Amino acid sequence: MNKYYICGMCNNPKVDFEKFSGPLKHKKDFEKLFKISKDPWMHKKLNRWEIKSINEIKKIIKENTGMEKFNVLDIGVGNGLKDKKIIQEFSSGGNFYFIDISKNALKEARKNIGFGKFITWDANKKPPFQNHFFDIILCNETIYYLNLGPFLKNIYYILKSTGIAVFEINLRDENYNYDLSKFYKYLKKNNLKKKKIINIICPKCKRKKGIYVISKT
Repeated sequence: MNKYYICGMCNNPKVDFEKFSGPLKHKKDFEKLFKISKDPWMHKKLNRWEIKSINEIKKIIKENTGMEKFNVLDIGVGNGLKDKKIIQEFSSGGNFYFIDISKNALKEARKNIGFGKFITWDANKKPPFQNHFFDIILCNETIYYLNLGPFLKNIYYILKSTGIAVFEINLRDENYNYDLSKFYKYLKKNNLKKKKIINIICPKCKRKKGIYVISKT
């Protein structure tokens, strides 16, 4: 079995991944989360399963950044530890915008990333950006907390006609299955389409995540 693909739950079976939990539905819940811990999702030491995902997203960015300057939006940046590993090598060629609903999260992200603009924004609400502004939009494991209707409408509004949005979604573990049918429904409703799908599966526990590259129709 290739340990490169083994996920965090298999690498750390004694870790209580729900110890910070309670439903994360409102801004106050995320503010509380980042007061309890500066690294609630344990991104300081990424497991190899996460590194596999990071490398795939970096390949996608490289394939879609041929222009001299490009605008990148990172939605739900959290503390920025994982996101920095994705975008650091592109920092000289892009204008980066990092958003989160939590000011506490952005405070940590600003320290951990060290470049770009950091903006507090609820991605379900009217975006503080111009129409057709972004070449690349990243949304890593954030979609579960968003209202897909208004959120994907915002994605369409701020994404360039030639741009892409990259969604990283945990699809399945022993206690959880993400229903993609609703995601697909609202993509179509908002004139967005799947351009590419990459699936990463832990060979030990069969936990699965997908990387979805989305473009305008």
